[in-house]
Amino acid sequence: MPRRVPAPSNDVTVYLVLNDYKTGLAYVETAPAEADRETIIRNLLSGQYSNALRVVAFNAAEGWSRDVSDDVAAEVLDRAFDAHDNLSEDTKRFIDRHVTPGEKRPPAPSRRRGAEHALRVGGRKTGA
Repeated sequence: MPRRVPAPSNDVTVYLVLNDYKTGLAYVETAPAEADRETIIRNLLSGQYSNALRVVAFNAAEGWSRDVSDDVAAEVLDRAFDAHDNLSEDTKRFIDRHVTPGEKRPPAPSRRRGAEHALRVGGRKTGA
C-alpha cells in the first residue's frame, strides 16, 4: 500500500524578497522551508541579497499580504547593533530605504568603515 504524504499546511506566512538584479526586478527564488521571517532576517544580516528592495509577506489561508520591509529592516538593524555586527553595503542600502535615520538608531553600520573610522552614536564617537 502506497504511503500517504500529508499535504503541507496552507496556513503559513511566506516572506519573499524583491531584488534588483540590474537586468530587472524579480523575487528571490526561495525554498518553502526558507521563506520565513527569521531566515530572511538572517540572510540580510549575512549579506545574501545583492540589492533587496522590499520584503513582502503573505498568508493565503488567511487571505492577506503586506509589505513588511520597514519591520524587517528595523529588526535587522537592531540585531546588527545588539551583536556589534557590521552589515554589507547591500544590506545597509536596504535598511536606509526603510528606516529613517535617527528614528530608531543611527545609520546602519557598514563593512566599508574600517576600525580606524568612528560611528557616531547619539553625538558620541564609538569605535566601529
